[in-house]
Amino acid sequence: LLISGHIDDGKALLDEALRAVGLGLPRSPRAALVSFGWERMRLRLRGLAFRPRDSALPAAQRRVLDVLWTAARGLRGLDVLTGAALTSRYVRLALQSGDPEHAAYALSSEAWLASMGNAPAAAPRSAALLARAEAQAVVCGRPETLALVELSRGIAVFMQGDVEAYKPDLQHATDLLRERCTGVAFELGCAIYFSQAAAMWSGRFAKADEVAGLIEEDWRRGDLFNAVMLTGTSVCGRVVQGDADSVRRHLALARRHWRRPRDYSWADMYLLMGEITLAWYAGAGALPLEEMQAQWPAMQRAQLWRNPLIHASLRALRGSLALNVARRGGAATRVLRELARREARAIERIGVPQLLGFSCLLRAGLAYDDANLEQAVSLLQAGIRAFEQQRIPTYAAGMRRRLGQLLGGGEGVALVAQADEALRAMGTVDLEATTRLFTLGIEFPCS
Repeated sequence: LLISGHIDDGKALLDEALRAVGLGLPRSPRAALVSFGWERMRLRLRGLAFRPRDSALPAAQRRVLDVLWTAARGLRGLDVLTGAALTSRYVRLALQSGDPEHAAYALSSEAWLASMGNAPAAAPRSAALLARAEAQAVVCGRPETLALVELSRGIAVFMQGDVEAYKPDLQHATDLLRERCTGVAFELGCAIYFSQAAAMWSGRFAKADEVAGLIEEDWRRGDLFNAVMLTGTSVCGRVVQGDADSVRRHLALARRHWRRPRDYSWADMYLLMGEITLAWYAGAGALPLEEMQAQWPAMQRAQLWRNPLIHASLRALRGSLALNVARRGGAATRVLRELARREARAIERIGVPQLLGFSCLLRAGLAYDDANLEQAVSLLQAGIRAFEQQRIPTYAAGMRRRLGQLLGGGEGVALVAQADEALRAMGTVDLEATTRLFTLGIEFPCS
């Protein structure tokens, strides 16, 4: 039911299964938040120590862990807060059980939660937990357990914003899941759509026809969740390669069949992101600012931006939409410009190094609209440096092309040529449309 899009019905059945082993789902987002805080406190008091047991795990205890693990991993992408609360409880009980297999799942889950933070210690803590998880997975010896640890490592690295290091882990996880595991469609889907999301930063896009084929296969299997997630995360790479018509069809199909659950999910967010990305690439028609504004409170309640990378990305999306709509004029122009300015400040306050270039881009657009061309040039240059320092060639190339168009002359021509070379290396078909995409739709029309 969960993967077929019947989220609320699926959660009701999960609740029944949990209650059969003495547990249950929180009844509201507030209850989920309270449960999450309580479970984190209990886990902090217990610690993450693990001692393997000398005897077999009793069947009743294994059943509790199996049900709780199934619920926790199934809800992570659908109800972030409830999934985090269940995961925290699972980690405590799994480590307490002494079972190596569940310990591997628990430690990799804790690493996933740790990766959502922005503190300097988040990345090394996550890496240390994953090393411990891998050791228990080796003891367990099941390929599914090893694959899940590798998948968790790739996702954790991606969430920390390392646009280079994530790929080998996700690829290894994908290979293990495909070649040595059964009954892992959900995990395989996770590996594929996280790879697509990460490609927006690296520019290493999978072939558009292959991705389209995977989406069609998800629809044939009735796996609506994975179909929607892969549709949303793959828009950038597919439209860059000229597959906009197929993307438009898949987005319409996803919007028609995806029923937003009571609690906002990752699928809701990535579907909206995909629609925004296509709107930027097309460069015409309505921009979904109103839809973004309508979904914003639900995003906040769902705690999606516990991860700073996601939080800053959403701020950049909303700020760019506000600036683009403001440029069309109207009574709300001043309010929208202030929103764009506020989002630029928010990105700087969140402080994710990989996304500081977006603040420069928003501020450059605002300066350009104020006829302060010198400041706009300086901010574009700062944004290019910020993205290049973080090894993000996609957005660096888009901003370099806009800078070259703005400067003109010999210097401008050279910058455009350099950007075009980088974009073509990514498989770009339409250079101007891709530039719009990698500058969040912000143009400098008198260039």
